[in-house]
Amino acid sequence: IAPNPVVQELKLYSDMDLSSGKVRIINSLGVTVMETSYTNQSIEVSSLASGAYTLIFIKGNNQVIKQFVK
Repeated sequence: IAPNPVVQELKLYSDMDLSSGKVRIINSLGVTVMETSYTNQSIEVSSLASGAYTLIFIKGNNQVIKQFVK
């Protein structure tokens, strides 16, 4: 994921095909603050408050967990 820290758009990079995956973003309190389908190359996160987040990407049986800062 990049950039990290992020201001507006978070981009995901992988050797795996990411289309049709699901993205869940969780704040530092463990609350899900965003859930969306991943249909393009970036996720709009400008509406999130500043802080530390966990991004969970799920596609089929694959799950990737990454941390990022806004």
